[in-house]
Amino acid sequence: MRGLSGGLSWRALFQACQLFESDFYAYDAAWLEVRKDVNWKQLHNLPIDKVRNNVIGFLNKWKCRLPYTDMLADGIRRAHLECVSLLEALEDETIEDWEPDKSKAVEGITLENSEILLRIYSRFAAIGERFSHVAASKVLHFLLPKLVVMWDNKIASSYGIPMTSRQYVYSFIPRMKEMANEAIETYRREKGCSREEAVLALNQFRSTKTIAKLLDEYNYMKFTRGANLEEPQNEVNQKIEVGNQLEVRAIEGRDGRTISRAPDGRAILFDNADPRSALIKVGDIVNVRVLRVANNYLIVRKVEDVKSRSKKETKIMERYDYDLVRMVLEREYSERLSYGEHIIIWEEDSAQIFGKSIRRAMPGKCVLEDATNPEDVTPTIPRHLGMKGYSSRIGKKSGRKYVEIWLPSSSIAKKNAYGIS
Repeated sequence: MRGLSGGLSWRALFQACQLFESDFYAYDAAWLEVRKDVNWKQLHNLPIDKVRNNVIGFLNKWKCRLPYTDMLADGIRRAHLECVSLLEALEDETIEDWEPDKSKAVEGITLENSEILLRIYSRFAAIGERFSHVAASKVLHFLLPKLVVMWDNKIASSYGIPMTSRQYVYSFIPRMKEMANEAIETYRREKGCSREEAVLALNQFRSTKTIAKLLDEYNYMKFTRGANLEEPQNEVNQKIEVGNQLEVRAIEGRDGRTISRAPDGRAILFDNADPRSALIKVGDIVNVRVLRVANNYLIVRKVEDVKSRSKKETKIMERYDYDLVRMVLEREYSERLSYGEHIIIWEEDSAQIFGKSIRRAMPGKCVLEDATNPEDVTPTIPRHLGMKGYSSRIGKKSGRKYVEIWLPSSSIAKKNAYGIS
């Protein structure tokens, strides 16, 4: 699945991420846990036992095979302390816009970006106690999540790059930048959008993940796990869309949850936020409506038999599904929203979130921090989102409708960072 010029396509990148998520609820659990539980900016100030149990513990879950010693934990803390000013100089850098020759002043010394990264990486790779290049890249990803792409021996050898600090900075990172921009360009050309919109779309594919993390998952699936990412998606996958109804039999999943299987083999996850779906038991045969479609799974909600549905209920099914909206926002965007970020949903992606396309939605806004009463708002989507506690607005750019959603936690409305006026 290659790009227009033979490079990495955005579809291959997304497919790798979806394969990486073998279980919707449990995938990447160690990464998600340590990302949440460790204050990475204060790594040098954390207690020894916190570093030993959480940081070294995470690295060992990812097969770094490090000793659980106070000496190693303290070595990690000291390396971070020595690199704080260097890390601060790179905290806004991204893999897609990496400028290795850009000069910056760090503690009175002028250094190029590549020199700064080399000093950081070299210091961590030299910690000792078997803490070397693989572990260094994993820790540095949490410290510089938009820039650092993790690697391991299999990934490095697959690219023909020796595993050294200098090769990481001057060979591996430039290759990752090239691949990031291949994916961005294929998305931009296919969707007919700006580069900024394409970058935003890739960064929002998974709410907790940057493009650098998606590249790591692509490398891991392709080289470490040997997944075939060149073949087109199974045609049967394209036949199941949001809004489709299926008759399924509930079975017990590997983790004890009640799930099912779609005709194409994908896992079916019942929406437990819906009372009727939460009552489904193993062995039940039920009619469900598809709320969300991914490569490896579907999220569905139980529905009544069409014959027994009243005209009023049928009309309701044609409306926007605000319970689905809230479920998606809470599951996939809650952390970014809590940090004050604005989420943009474009019309081509809206059906999977709102239950139907926003193409004909009425433009307007509901800004709760301006003391707007949602009940006084005419446009349907902003009014209902406001009643659920979200500020929002519907706009249009280049002929495409979008919904912008944010939490009104700040007293100052955040200026749109995505070039949408």
